[in-house]
This record gives sequence, structure tokens and C-alpha cells, in this order.
Amino acid sequence: MGAETRFPLTRMEIAERFGTDVAYFPATFEEYWEVVKEAEYTADFYQHQIIIPMSYESNNHSKIAVEISFILKGYFRGNDQYEVHNSNRPLYFPDCKENGAVFNPDASVILLPRQPFEYQKGFDAETTPEIIVEVLSHSTQDYDYAIKLPCYKKCPTVQQIIFISSLYLFATVWTRQGDTDVWLNSDHDRPDDIFLIHQQAVRLGDLYTGVDFGVE
Repeated sequence: MGAETRFPLTRMEIAERFGTDVAYFPATFEEYWEVVKEAEYTADFYQHQIIIPMSYESNNHSKIAVEISFILKGYFRGNDQYEVHNSNRPLYFPDCKENGAVFNPDASVILLPRQPFEYQKGFDAETTPEIIVEVLSHSTQDYDYAIKLPCYKKCPTVQQIIFISSLYLFATVWTRQGDTDVWLNSDHDRPDDIFLIHQQAVRLGDLYTGVDFGVE
């Protein structure tokens, strides 16, 4: 398949055609992986579509994503049961819809030993996330809630899902209750609010270090 003849492969092309909106392209699962091999951006796959969530990362989005990744790296440093990844590491959800789904969250903690799905040598995706973090923006928050969240909840290894707003001070956390499909949801909107990630306390305000809501 000549990916270059059907799909834009650069961030500039995506920005010119779609701005900061989510871009959707009908595609097969095989075409998705061919595009991923050639494109300079990360992309998702869901319901026979290649999905490019955001061609441009705002200043606030970047700062929050870096901060939560730094916190997670500190929590799990030296723990040989987990790996921490940023948004460049795809996750594969085989039980999400008929063809499965591939998403690139802003951060994830992977349960070891790894059991990656391998499309071909050098191109694979993780299948055992335990913690998934998304930083929400104007263009992606509906996509994250309506499409990604239900898929994340179906994955048996996932124990926590954390959505952090880049638009205002707010985080919502889903925590699986034991080995069930029941989830406890808690919302946090004050700087001194505390929630737990893997039994470690996180202060909400610390996730917004250097963030100015008057600047995007």
C-alpha cells in the first residue's frame, strides 16, 4: 500500500488540513501499521479508522504530560515489575470492538513481563498497561471520554485511569475495585487535593507546575 498516496505523513500536512481538530481516515488494521512506519506523528486505530488526536501540543499540555511522567518515573524507579512510558509508546487493546484498538496515551505504566503485540519486527504495542494517563485538551477531551475510556476499562490489567485537564485545574481518577469490572471514580479540583497512584499520594497542584491557564 503506498501510504504516501493516501495519508498525510507529516505534522504540517495534518495541521494544514485539520488544524488542532482530531483527524479521522478510513483504513484497515494493516494500513494503520504501514502508515505508522512512515509518518512522523503518532496515530491511533479504532473502528476501521486511523485517528490522529492532535497535530499540535499546547504549552500547558506538554508541561503537564512531562510532570506526570516525571512523577511516575520516580514512583516506579528500581521496581522491576513495571515500565513507565510516555506518549510515543502505543497500547493495543484486542478486545475493544471487532478489530481491536491502538491508542497512544500521554503516559502509561506497563506490568512486566511484557507481552507485546507484534505486527512485524520492530513495530509492536504494549498489551499489559496497569496505569493509563491522558492529558485533556479542547480538541481531544470528547475523544478521550467517549472512545478511549470504555476501551481502557475493558483491559483486564488496567487498575487506574487518570484524566488531567490542561484547560483548568482538574483531574478525574478511575480505580478498579479488586478483580471486578466495578470502578470507583473521584474528581479533584483544588490544588491541595490528594489522590493515590499505585498507593502513592499525588497532590493535584504539583501536576500543574509552571502552568499558566492564560497561555495555551
